[in-house]
Amino acid sequence: MATFTGPIYISVSASTKLRCLVSGLGILLFAIVIACYPLSWVMGVWLVATLLYLRRLTRFCTEPSVTGILLDSSNQWTLFLRTKERVSAELFSFNLLGSRFAALNFRSQYGVKNVFLMSDNVESDAFRRLRVRLRHPYQP
Repeated sequence: MATFTGPIYISVSASTKLRCLVSGLGILLFAIVIACYPLSWVMGVWLVATLLYLRRLTRFCTEPSVTGILLDSSNQWTLFLRTKERVSAELFSFNLLGSRFAALNFRSQYGVKNVFLMSDNVESDAFRRLRVRLRHPYQP
């Protein structure tokens, strides 16, 4: 079995696919609410809370706080923040990993950082290497 020990650096930028997906969810939610026009106050509060959350999620998609991820050969994670800081982090055990996306959850000194990697905001070779490393972790 081949070993995957080299460092992996991933530069993270804003994802247009993720922004379109979140915007589409907001439009779909608004259309559902309009279709069920007689709103109760509970439905109205739920709608406002959901729209505020989608607005926050859209802002998160357009301005990622993590601009880069480094996984070195000793399986140590380093996050590069928008503020030009390097922060060591620990990967949570629960992450979503697909063929075209990855949702990674990190714990650092600044709290929890969530990073969404899509096929349009990450170099394809680095993304493939990261997927292999996460599915088959290196154990010295």
